[in-house]
Amino acid sequence: LPEARCLFAVWVLALVESDDDVAVEELRRAQALDPLNSICYVHGAFLFTVIGRYDDAIADAVRAVELNPTAFSAHLAETYARTWAGDVDRAMAAANRALQLSGRHPWVISMLTQLYVTRDDRVRAEAAHQELVSRSLTSHVQWLWLANSAVSLGRLDEAMDYAMRSVKVNDGFGPWFVRWPLGEKFRGHPRYPELRRLAGL
Repeated sequence: LPEARCLFAVWVLALVESDDDVAVEELRRAQALDPLNSICYVHGAFLFTVIGRYDDAIADAVRAVELNPTAFSAHLAETYARTWAGDVDRAMAAANRALQLSGRHPWVISMLTQLYVTRDDRVRAEAAHQELVSRSLTSHVQWLWLANSAVSLGRLDEAMDYAMRSVKVNDGFGPWFVRWPLGEKFRGHPRYPELRRLAGL
């Protein structure tokens, strides 16, 4: 089951145990078992983003798109990888493709907040964040993506509130807060040790 191996590599070995070398070995084994499986390269892009190997993250995301150009997850992975690598223009192009495929998925909107901040477009960044907040009142928007959007705007207390809600409801994204690419802005928050404790990390 290559996809199960990929999930184990990202969510257990990298995010929980911080065993990056073994995580990469498991990921590459999964990709070798099923080299035409786009989702294995999507997970690769996530893994390499988490461990800070952005060139590898972009390469895996591009391979995912090549294998399945109509897959939302592939374009989402490219958006993540390019955003955190600082490749803003190509990240924006990937985000627009992901939006077209998904009907404005909240995960992409959260990344748009970050991209607009990077471009010093505070008006659009605020609008993207407000869209997420408004949508969360009537539909499910995972707390991680509200937190990501809030951190991008420098609203660390608001972001921490979202993060705490995430771990209190056992949201599957809870481990992401430990090695999240925006974590350097987050780990100095006075409630961060409590967040880790509640997440069981």
